[in-house]
Amino acid sequence: MLRVQVCRGMMCSSYGGGRRLEQAFEAALRAAGVADQVELIAPGCMGSCSEGPCVRIAGQKFYHVNPEDLPELIAKEILPRLSE
Repeated sequence: MLRVQVCRGMMCSSYGGGRRLEQAFEAALRAAGVADQVELIAPGCMGSCSEGPCVRIAGQKFYHVNPEDLPELIAKEILPRLSE
């Protein structure tokens, strides 16, 4: 199972991340048909406050992530990792 972290720190949340981005990620993963292969985790601050909203996929951080970025992020970063 692939682990994806969506920062729920105060700064990321104020930039449109947090629970809103987490819910959008859940919906995008369902739409892509891979929700059962991805574990979404919502830690506190991930230490990149000025770069938020922040997402970490298999240890790699992605910055300034918005809901509209998720289909491309899933296609380029998640689907290839699931097929390894």
